[in-house]
Amino acid sequence: MRVLMLAISSKWLGPPRLARALSDAGCEVASLSSGGCLLEKSSRLLQRYRFTGEMPADRIAALEHANDDFQPDRLLAADELAAKLLHAAHADPAVSSRLRDLIVRSVGDPAFYECTSDKFSTSELAAQLGIAVPTTTALTSSEVAYDFVHRNGWPVVIKARRGFAGIEVYPCASLRDLRRALRECPGGEQRLIQRFEEGSTWMTSFVAERGVLLAALCAEKRTQHPPVTGPSTVVRFEHDPTLLSSSSTLVAALGFSSFGSIDFQKTRDGRTLLLEFNPRPTPISHLGARLGVDLAAAYRDGRARDSRALMQQSVALFPQEMLRDPSGGGIGNCWHDVPDDEPELLEALQGRVAKAIAALRVPA
Repeated sequence: MRVLMLAISSKWLGPPRLARALSDAGCEVASLSSGGCLLEKSSRLLQRYRFTGEMPADRIAALEHANDDFQPDRLLAADELAAKLLHAAHADPAVSSRLRDLIVRSVGDPAFYECTSDKFSTSELAAQLGIAVPTTTALTSSEVAYDFVHRNGWPVVIKARRGFAGIEVYPCASLRDLRRALRECPGGEQRLIQRFEEGSTWMTSFVAERGVLLAALCAEKRTQHPPVTGPSTVVRFEHDPTLLSSSSTLVAALGFSSFGSIDFQKTRDGRTLLLEFNPRPTPISHLGARLGVDLAAAYRDGRARDSRALMQQSVALFPQEMLRDPSGGGIGNCWHDVPDDEPELLEALQGRVAKAIAALRVPA
């Protein structure tokens, strides 16, 4: 299988690790990325293409060129911006029919592209499917927020409906917090307010084909940066039948294909609530072969794996945990996922850690 990976955000750390896993699984991998993306540092790429502009039309033109030149069997969006680009390209009548058909084979049913990128729409669909979700409503005005708190109490969280990676998430435990979130959270009427449930955050990172979940990793987010809302830096893997069942149900309803992930909250009173759907890989997607459920191999051959075979293990992600705590204090009792066999990538990641350490130094 020939795979063209798309990456637009320079902040994402996982794509080059997934490129290696796909190559190990037998895929031929190329990249189409913006300048500064770490994906280009992977040693396993057969070809590297660049987006030549930032306008959607420029990016779609670059995608057409890379598609014609590399002739991939699948397109793989490595971040949310890349997923949105594929959705926009499919909706563009000027795009070639070959590329539009490839997008459908790569990411699934076009009727649900909008839903996969909209947290509120995903929450509504999950609830219709009988999956437990936090109490949630569309945030169309400040009055809606105050009424929601009056009816549901504290704490709550305000989110941009199309945000990602915890960037546009605002937990609120008081009116002061709420007023700040209403001022600062972008999106205008494209926001939601949700009851915030105390507990532990979990995720499934999976591969699906035409609505069939082929393989999944279940993991608890033991440490996040920033805390509570940010991406995970230390994870604990453990099979969870409830997470797997809910993920399979939602993936089927969406007709989704490709790598994806779903976040859950396990509440202190024993409930499991679906938080959001992400139509792209996560920074743990490449770890499947090590843990007994090879997502990359399932992606390549389209055959299901036994997700119950997942090994229990705690993993400190590199460089994520070092960016959170450069002292390495959070790595104990974990396997540290350092790409020692990718020297160029390792140097680039270490460079980001060095910059983070320098930024923490207080001038004399």
